[in-house]
Amino acid sequence: MKKLLLFFLFVHNLYAQMGLLSPYGVEVPRFSAATRPAPNTVGIGTMLFNSTNGTHQYSDGSAWRNLSSLPPAGALHQTLRYDGSNWVSSNLIENTGTKIRIAVPDNIFFTSTVGIYNIGNESDFGLGVASKDKGVFIEAVKTAIDAYSSNSYALSAKTRDGGYSALFGGRMIIGKSANSSLEGGIEFRDDVAKGSLGFIGMRGTTELAVYGYGYNNYIQRWNINTGSICYATTPTVCSDIRLKKDFRPLTHSSQKLNQLQGYQYYWKNEKSPDLQTGLIAQEVQKIFPELVKTDYEGMLSVDYVGLIPHLIEANKSLSARIEKLEAALLKQH
Repeated sequence: MKKLLLFFLFVHNLYAQMGLLSPYGVEVPRFSAATRPAPNTVGIGTMLFNSTNGTHQYSDGSAWRNLSSLPPAGALHQTLRYDGSNWVSSNLIENTGTKIRIAVPDNIFFTSTVGIYNIGNESDFGLGVASKDKGVFIEAVKTAIDAYSSNSYALSAKTRDGGYSALFGGRMIIGKSANSSLEGGIEFRDDVAKGSLGFIGMRGTTELAVYGYGYNNYIQRWNINTGSICYATTPTVCSDIRLKKDFRPLTHSSQKLNQLQGYQYYWKNEKSPDLQTGLIAQEVQKIFPELVKTDYEGMLSVDYVGLIPHLIEANKSLSARIEKLEAALLKQH
């Protein structure tokens, strides 16, 4: 009986070392981590059982890799990822069947020319997102997107149905990039692939301006320190008869203008120390209410251009009176 038992153990160990079918199933050779052969001395795919950590392993030609018999425990919709030696469950990507949720603790890097794209075939963008309804919704407490490009566009958004390409809630911050020679602002084009029409934005560090590429110069500039406005061309006001209706001639322009008082004054704003000449809006409002507007803070402003037609009519009335006086003097002589 003892001899039979020893023979059985010998056969069992022989089967275990050779990886043959034993009475207990298929067994692979057992080695400890110290006694197993070097992975580059056996054929790729060779399997063994590492008795040190109780793991089945296979050789990839350079290292022994763990071969888990069962997937790791996970939660609903989880995916598996390989950490270099084992397959582990991960909450970074969840596929619910109707949507894919990606949770990234730090950054996403795209090494290919196309990152994520749903519709279209754009090969020049690191990250492209498109859909038939809405493209991207981004909300963040601090910085949602920090985009940069060494070529042309850091971000490019466009629509396929003629709608809006972007919607921003709150205030946008636009500045000059240290890596660009272009001033910060917004450039307008007839088409994204065609030449620029104009530019609104910074001019140096003291002015905001409107630039016209057809005019090849700045058309209008606002000095942010003094409040002065500089026009490169003479500003005009829309006055085409096709835009107007219900015409009524002006009356009593001379009498109304005579009630106005002109002043010289200084603004209370210390950044505008120059002597000014003008009218007081409250006084103008009593005589020409249609030429005074009130803003949301209750401050009044005057349409000085609207006074010009009254000046013209007053001048005509004065000229007529002068002509009558001249005619009367001629009769007396």
